[in-house]
Amino acid sequence: MNCWLNGVLLDAGEARIDPRDRGFLLGDGIFETLLAVDGGVRHLPRHMARLFAAAQLLGIPAPHSKDDLAAAMAQLL
Repeated sequence: MNCWLNGVLLDAGEARIDPRDRGFLLGDGIFETLLAVDGGVRHLPRHMARLFAAAQLLGIPAPHSKDDLAAAMAQLL
């Protein structure tokens, strides 16, 4: 299994979370469930809008742009 962590595509066994990570320390985070069909994510613009709106509402900085996240999803799929 692969995962995208801090802008890098890794084997899941290589992934490590910094103990200073906000989600690790505070337990906060934002989650979106996505449906992937035929190598693409359905309704991606709506998902991105909700994700970034929730981050802004909670005061969580978005470390990656919408375009970077979409490219990572495409690479993983």
